[in-house]
Amino acid sequence: MHIELQDINSHSPYISVHNNASIQFPRFKNNKYSNEKRNLLVNRVFREGMPIKQASNLLEIKYNSAKGIIKIFKDEKRIEVKKESW
Repeated sequence: MHIELQDINSHSPYISVHNNASIQFPRFKNNKYSNEKRNLLVNRVFREGMPIKQASNLLEIKYNSAKGIIKIFKDEKRIEVKKESW
């Protein structure tokens, strides 16, 4: 990998990266929250009819993470964190 810093307008530097191989970044996994907390979130949203935002605030789960947990439940019918298969 070759990185060079170029000055385009003398005010803003520009970084160009030359690479022959692709860089792969690990996918972020939504396993910050316990299975118990995930289960409580799904129950609040689907059984009690609570909005995701309200349930996430109550359970101290970030809203975007809560949306992801709910999406996984809708798509895969799964609440627990998926075990890594290495």
